[in-house]
Order: sequence, then structure tokens, then C-alpha cells
Amino acid sequence: GDRRKLRDVIKAAAQAIVDKEPELTAADLIVGDGDCGLTLKQGAERILADLDSYPINSGADTLVALGTSVAQSMGGTSGVLYSLGFNAAAAALNERASGDASTEDWLAALKAGGDAISYYGGAKTGMRTMLDALLPAAETSSAKEAAEAAVKGAEATARMGKAGAGRSSYIKGEEMEGTADPGATAVGVWLSAIAELV
Repeated sequence: GDRRKLRDVIKAAAQAIVDKEPELTAADLIVGDGDCGLTLKQGAERILADLDSYPINSGADTLVALGTSVAQSMGGTSGVLYSLGFNAAAAALNERASGDASTEDWLAALKAGGDAISYYGGAKTGMRTMLDALLPAAETSSAKEAAEAAVKGAEATARMGKAGAGRSSYIKGEEMEGTADPGATAVGVWLSAIAELV
């Protein structure tokens, strides 16, 4: 049922990040300080390790548990922002759905998470960050559309000049030309993994 599916979806999303780590690292060596892939991989591996302890019968409680896993395992700003995102998503899901959440509920949760990351992290779309994938994804109406919007948003960061926020803001625009923001790419990776299952 739904619970089993939620567990499978989390597992697939985390595994996809682990598998993509070399690619994310390669991009971050160009546009960041080289640790984005490993930081995300640490979070994903912790999620896989903690998965059996998640309160999987509640979507909102599971999001809170995900927030705890990433807060404890991911260093730096990305761990804090992902944790804030998961917690904001949990609050939104709690408000909307008691019992089984619809696709619309999950997308509203995704939007709440993205908005919290934007608010606390100080970035908006167009600044070459994970939000360039996350926020467009949240404006769609299905998992498949969300994944496509995220991938497209991430690809668009390769054509953006100087970053407006995050680590990449210290690097000249021309050095980053043609390389997508790894944080945005990662969002496309885990949303694509989810879309394949739902």
C-alpha cells in the first residue's frame, strides 16, 4: 500500500543521489568547493541507514525524520537548508492531509519546503542554486512534471552567469559557463527517481 510505496520512494531517491555522487562532485569542483556531491551522499546514506526507523505510516512524521537524518549527517549550509525544507514540508503536509496525502498535497509540501529554503537561505530562482530546480518543480501538477521541471531548471543553471548566492557566488561567471549547479542537478536526480515509482 501507500506506506510500502513511501518507503520505496525514499529508498530510490536516496540511492539515486548515492549513485550520482561522482557526477555531482565533478560539477562542484568547477562551480563550488568540491564537496556538494559528498555532502549529499552522506545525507542519502544516512537516510538509507535510518529508513527502517521512520514512522512511515505518517507522511508528515516521515518528512520530520528525514529532516533529522540530513541535519545529523550533512555538513555545512546544505544540511541545514535540506533540514529546514523537510520540516517546512512536514508542516504543510500536516495542515493539508490527515491520512493518505494526494499528489497535490505532496507538491504543496514541496513548495513549502522550497519557500522555506528560499527564505532562510536568502536565494531565489535565477541565482544558480537548488531552488532553480526545486521551485519550478513545485508549480507542476504531477510527479513526472515535477521531475521534468527540476531537470530543466537545473540544466538552465549552466547558462546562468555569476551565481547570486551560495558557494558559487565566489567564482567568476565565465569559469562556470556550461556547468549546471550540482545542488540543482541533485534535486532533478531525486525527483526523477521518485517520478519513476509514483
